[in-house]
Amino acid sequence: MNKVQCGFNPDNAVYPHSMYDSNQERDACGLGMVANIKGQICKKIMGDARAILHRLEHRGAVGSEKNTGDGTGVMTAVPHRFLTKVLALQNIQLPAAGSYVVGNLFLSRNEEKKNHQKKLFEQILLKAHLKLITWRVTPTCNEGIGKGALEREPQIEQVFATKLNENDPQNIEWLAFKVRKFVQEPLAKNKEFYICSLSSKTLFYKGQLTTYQLFEYFPVLCVDT
Repeated sequence: MNKVQCGFNPDNAVYPHSMYDSNQERDACGLGMVANIKGQICKKIMGDARAILHRLEHRGAVGSEKNTGDGTGVMTAVPHRFLTKVLALQNIQLPAAGSYVVGNLFLSRNEEKKNHQKKLFEQILLKAHLKLITWRVTPTCNEGIGKGALEREPQIEQVFATKLNENDPQNIEWLAFKVRKFVQEPLAKNKEFYICSLSSKTLFYKGQLTTYQLFEYFPVLCVDT
């Protein structure tokens, strides 16, 4: 029997005109990325992201309850126009895009503990040369979420902050990074506190959810911004 050498080994594939190298393959959770190649704000991106999440259902796990997932999330560009409109309803004016940071934080559902966490976090902002603009409760809808997830469901709030001194030459992303580092000692050991993200560029929505629950849990992801 003649052997035919095809010149392609899927276990050692390197494509000279691409960034793909099979030697860099690693087992991991499912990940999908979508973008507008012209860099334009486009609602279709979120629709595509939702479709990708649904197709990654097989990469996630569930417990004894089929409606309690092991976690899923989506990262988006900061929706500046949308956030500006929302905060304007509270008579709060956001600075220009890129000159403030925003993030989703997991806080305690106990009112006293939550207020203590927020007070400490505001002190850490000042330590990193940032000042608080406002807090905003992140709208959620937990209908259909499993008992296990509900028992661990945090209070999710968005924090907005800008430079303490607008003439500070330090990059605001660097200041946000310092906040996340400073938080480690007083707050990170607290299992009821977690920073999903804190950035002037991106915003992360996540939770102990299945891929089909994420967009329903965070209705804002379905809003045309």
